Amino acid sequence: MATDLKVKTGCWRRRAGRRVVDRFFFQNSELGHLTFYSVPKADRTPGIKCVKGYVDPPCNKSADAHTIYYFDDTSIAPLQQDWKQYDEGNGYVKELDSSNNVFHLYYLNVDKVYCYYRCAANTAGSDFAAVAVTIGTQHDPDVLKAVAECKKRLKAVGLCVDLEDIETCTEY
Repeated sequence: MATDLKVKTGCWRRRAGRRVVDRFFFQNSELGHLTFYSVPKADRTPGIKCVKGYVDPPCNKSADAHTIYYFDDTSIAPLQQDWKQYDEGNGYVKELDSSNNVFHLYYLNVDKVYCYYRCAANTAGSDFAAVAVTIGTQHDPDVLKAVAECKKRLKAVGLCVDLEDIETCTEY
């Protein structure tokens, strides 16, 4: 797997290899409500308790995705960020945020987890990687093995930052 991807200009890019990533975001909608398990240490925001998300069922090779941020200070309402995702094939998804910033998402095929990295296509966004798991499974031994495998694969494709485990959300 590591031989099919390499780092270019600070982000991970697909080489001509065919075995890149083969989990489509359509399958990720079947994972249900996810809680982020690990994110880059540099991207941690003080005051955020946990982050969860979900992908709506796909329609015409696209889907809506949602990320919800919960705060330590419960008087602050959760913040939801919405994304539009377009399947480009071979595990590659083009994603747009509400400001039409474009991101390229690549999913690594690791069972039981949502394992991905994101490359910003314009200067308004940033590169990112994460591991997310279905809410309620974050302590399952098989899921914990999958989280470790995802982290290993992210490093193998050139992730140059440390992933840090964060508090997981426990409710839908």
